[in-house]
Amino acid sequence: MKEILIGNRGADHLALDVDDRHSLGFNVIAYVQVGSFRGTVRTWTFGGVFRRFAENLRKLERTLEGEIVFVLEEDALEVKFTGDGKGHVATEGKLKSNTMVPDASLKFAFVIDQTYLGPAIRQIDEVEPADKA
Repeated sequence: MKEILIGNRGADHLALDVDDRHSLGFNVIAYVQVGSFRGTVRTWTFGGVFRRFAENLRKLERTLEGEIVFVLEEDALEVKFTGDGKGHVATEGKLKSNTMVPDASLKFAFVIDQTYLGPAIRQIDEVEPADKA
């Protein structure tokens, strides 16, 4: 398992534990903590999704403004990152149960600063390198 961490483990954050041992995609455990609220969901995604996520985060890191969206299969995790042009990145999303209870979900929102983007991009590159076919 490899980890992608967005935010600070001791505070508000989104963490993705990614099993990259599969040829067609990835098993993912998504964890969210905002204040005292926590949520976890297990899901999967196809290859290429993390490469595109890293590319989009790189653009956001360069410009510090705009919006990107990251979604895992079956909408188990949807997260939007919005840069304000001043170094703040609003992170809003939803974890959704992918079991027989489709209405179970946790919406979350927190703000990070630009310094968290670089480490997250490097972690994503470890999961799915840009040159991986």
